[in-house]
Amino acid sequence: MWRDDLAAIVVATERILDDLGGVDAVGFGTVTDRARDAFTMLESERLDHDEVAAVVAALIPELADVVTTAEPEELDAFVELAELVARLEMSLPDVDAALAEATGVMTGRGLTDHAEALGEARQALSVARESARASGESGEDSLDDDASVSTTGLQPRFVSESYFLDFPFEPGNYYFAGRDLLSGREVVKIEYYPEQLFSENSQASASQRDEDIDAGFDKTSLVTLWIDPEQFQIVKFTFDNVGFEFLPLRWLVRLDDLQASMVMSQPIDGVWLPESIELTGQLTMANGSYTVRYARVFSQYRQADVRATIR
Repeated sequence: MWRDDLAAIVVATERILDDLGGVDAVGFGTVTDRARDAFTMLESERLDHDEVAAVVAALIPELADVVTTAEPEELDAFVELAELVARLEMSLPDVDAALAEATGVMTGRGLTDHAEALGEARQALSVARESARASGESGEDSLDDDASVSTTGLQPRFVSESYFLDFPFEPGNYYFAGRDLLSGREVVKIEYYPEQLFSENSQASASQRDEDIDAGFDKTSLVTLWIDPEQFQIVKFTFDNVGFEFLPLRWLVRLDDLQASMVMSQPIDGVWLPESIELTGQLTMANGSYTVRYARVFSQYRQADVRATIR
């Protein structure tokens, strides 16, 4: 999809790093090299500013956590990353906090040159941030609401991942299935049998076979909703496919079961946020049956204090 293997790898570095076991497993120098690649690709227009900012925001805090064991020559590359962030005026609070922590560690290790260089980079970032804030307050370079949101390029993972089950609510085909107790909360259970969950989003250029498959998924899908009737809040929902006889190539691969679910919670009073998401599937091939499972749990939510001036 990217049509650029290295660009795709750089953008996915955070996920790759997690899978491989973190900076300690991969190596401090390897991670700094990959972060440096992001800036190189920005110069060659293979990545844009927001994509590079997302990579930096993910990698620099990871690196800052292990500067205590990094070699001085490895820290040279880390300092260079901080200088590049300052040069491009990337205002990233997590990065600034990570650099402050790393500065203290380097000072404690007696690496005064590195600590001073990081301090200068942080100072440059602070000046750029104050300049941008003053410009915004004076009304210069004003952006509309949509633009001001899109310039960050950073969407929390609990937003992007938890709503992968996004589906439109269509009229009809909702059935009361009883009452239930979920996490000590009395909820109402609703079964939803969609008619156009898949086919409504089909492309106009889709082949007849693709349209038949979409229609088949619509006919065999069941969405179960657990709703808090007092707060009008969906507390949990699951997506199930109850039959796959319509799929082609069943002689080669047979999909036996598919289920996805999301559970919401209220970690902050009055605010509903994802607690967990899970996707499971079972398929049968000539050499046996396989189960695939993906799960993610969200925890340690913290409420941020935000200040804004509206003019």
